[in-house]
Amino acid sequence: MGVLFAKSYVTQLTDNVKRSLEEKLRNGELSTHAPFGYRNCRKDGKAFVEPDNHAPIVCEMFQRYATSAYSLRSMRDWVFESYAIKKPVSTIAHILKNPFYCGFILHGEKLYPHKYEVLVDKELFDKVQSVLGRMHKTPHKYCGKPFVYRGLITCSECGCRITIEEQKGHIYYHCTQHKGKHGARYVREETFNAQVVQALSDICPTDEQYRILIEAMQKECANDEEKRKAILAHLVSERSKNEKRAERLFDLYLDGELDKEEYQARRQELNAERTVLNRQIANVDNNTGEWFENIQSIMDLVKNAPLLFEQSSKIPLKRQLLKIIFSNLELSNNQLRYEYNKPFNLMTFREKCPTWSG
Repeated sequence: MGVLFAKSYVTQLTDNVKRSLEEKLRNGELSTHAPFGYRNCRKDGKAFVEPDNHAPIVCEMFQRYATSAYSLRSMRDWVFESYAIKKPVSTIAHILKNPFYCGFILHGEKLYPHKYEVLVDKELFDKVQSVLGRMHKTPHKYCGKPFVYRGLITCSECGCRITIEEQKGHIYYHCTQHKGKHGARYVREETFNAQVVQALSDICPTDEQYRILIEAMQKECANDEEKRKAILAHLVSERSKNEKRAERLFDLYLDGELDKEEYQARRQELNAERTVLNRQIANVDNNTGEWFENIQSIMDLVKNAPLLFEQSSKIPLKRQLLKIIFSNLELSNNQLRYEYNKPFNLMTFREKCPTWSG
């Protein structure tokens, strides 16, 4: 009899724990240890989760990985080299796959919107998932020596990949002509290098253009900061009202003035509203001049890209520049055809626009 009672007690206790966990999840609360970039703390006497000093690292990890210029291993290396934080590849993958950073708690196979500050928006998170899927769907490894343009160029005539040969200390590229002979020529790597440096120079601003754009953006940033503060104060006020309504709703339920079905329906409405407010607050809060920093980073990149590509002896760096700035690289006779990725495609009108600030 005692054994049966004990089993019944354990079963009941387990059910209570499950119900409590389910209740927390529906309220958007995390009941486990906070992921990297957040910390567990207490707010108004209650357990809470907020971003810590590693949050900017997480944001940059997502932004960099979304460019498709990084593998999980190179992302791991970048985190260690930039911040002296050692993480295994599996942890890097877990961070990039964790929906908590864009506003959801994953429990089992179900997603629950949480009430905490988000670090990345849903669009960026989805883009990273797409890159992750593409990176690992059809893995391909090149053997032999690394080359700057290996796997990046196709033939404009037949669409075949460009292959590499090394002869007498020089590197040559040519079409494989697997789909039929068409008189493909051999092109030395130095020829490609010169064309790439010229293409990078075409989007490189002069010192005067750089100064004009940065000064204009600084003024715009100062004006936006005042607007941002006003919007943020309004959103925080609305969230506070939402939380108070949720507390009053719970009190009504405890007092028996609401049945369970009506309480759950109204609570879901409040949770959905609070999730939207949290995302809006996070977006506004994170935009403290971030757009200006992004523009300045892009400007710094295009300003230094020709010199970096021309003088660097590091093949991975050159390949990374090619992937970030160019797409659809094709070989046509001896010429390298290409398209600029966004936003670099907007910078090709420099010659026609002296101020280059749009």
